[in-house]
Amino acid sequence: MDADNDDVEIKTEGRDMFVVVNGVKIARRAGKGKLQQTWISLEPGWRVLDGPNHVAIEYTPPRVQ
Repeated sequence: MDADNDDVEIKTEGRDMFVVVNGVKIARRAGKGKLQQTWISLEPGWRVLDGPNHVAIEYTPPRVQ
């Protein structure tokens, strides 16, 4: 995975908001109200965090056993 070549977007579908990387939804905004400030991972290895003026995306490849 090379972050310089990844296509990253934040998309909305109705009331839902998603982080999309290379066409794959990797995270969704949680529920309503205060919980809406939390990103829920949809794909293994991905983590999305809100910064003061940005969204940080981390990827750690899952370990295969």
